[in-house]
Amino acid sequence: DWTNLNGRGVSAYVKSKTIAERAAWDFIGREGGSLELSVVNPVLILGPALAADTSTSIVLIRRMLTGQMPGCPRMRFGIVDVRDTADLHLRAMTNPAAKGERFLAVAEDFVWMADIARTLKARMGPD
Repeated sequence: DWTNLNGRGVSAYVKSKTIAERAAWDFIGREGGSLELSVVNPVLILGPALAADTSTSIVLIRRMLTGQMPGCPRMRFGIVDVRDTADLHLRAMTNPAAKGERFLAVAEDFVWMADIARTLKARMGPD
């Protein structure tokens, strides 16, 4: 399935991801030669950060922890652990059966933002 770029409520971020992936597939089709492509599409990636330059996902959690979020939007996310995402990338690069395939990296369930906040509070404490 592909994102409908003209769909209602499709953000610029989501459009950019779709356009970039389509460009990669188009390039492989036109000029790829012996190059192979497989794509990993992760949802909200959480887990240990290896550097101070963190992703948008980590910034979201940091804002929740520091009280910089003025409220808790009624949103839910698919979440995947960064280590599972890295593992999936390695498998896609090393398994010949992955050639030409698209993979969605996501845990089994969606998680509400309020549940993430409750988990953080329970694990980190109220202060």
